[in-house]
Amino acid sequence: MLARWLWAVGMVAVVALPAGCSGGEANGDRGGEAPDDRGGVEQLPDELRALYERYVEEKREIYLEPDWEVPTDVGLVRFVEPDEYGRVIAQCVRDQGFDATETFDGGVSYGAVPDDQTRAQREAIYRCEVQYPLHPRYLQPFTEDQIRTVYRYYVNELTPCLEAEGFAVGDPPSEETFIATYGTADMWSPYDSILRGVSPEEWQQINERCPQEPPLEDLYGD
Repeated sequence: MLARWLWAVGMVAVVALPAGCSGGEANGDRGGEAPDDRGGVEQLPDELRALYERYVEEKREIYLEPDWEVPTDVGLVRFVEPDEYGRVIAQCVRDQGFDATETFDGGVSYGAVPDDQTRAQREAIYRCEVQYPLHPRYLQPFTEDQIRTVYRYYVNELTPCLEAEGFAVGDPPSEETFIATYGTADMWSPYDSILRGVSPEEWQQINERCPQEPPLEDLYGD
């Protein structure tokens, strides 16, 4: 999941604890939060507030039908980091009575529900996303320097790793072409050569051995 988030915009999925999720594992798992992340939207700087509000609107469009009433019993609790997203969201949704599991790549897998519970499940996910969104720094487009970091990782580390696993990786484009096409349908990735023909188990093993994206500290600093 993290990889798809990165190239799509420099963004990753988000997590939140809904109203009524006080206590419990997710509520206690708050590592890394900054004091100014917890005072509600009104205390955010204008730029962060605008990014957060845009994010909430996007989640509303994803999870809620146009004729559904938008839950108002939910608000920002804190921003989360990518490495805690799946854990926090999954626990939050479970706390509301729905099956949810963190996936190996930091995303969330939701259990199937009967048709008459679909709305409640999607509202639960929406509440979680709204309360614990990814920090806005991860929702902004990459700078040119960050894209260059991705390119060098792809060429110098990811390609050799995949080749050592037995996959044939095509020749990379020039760095300037990569920058120009980053985030588009023409973007090059060493993983393009293995998107088909592998089982879910093999896909997980490959991703664990050869991560699709560079470490976050290389992209954002410490």
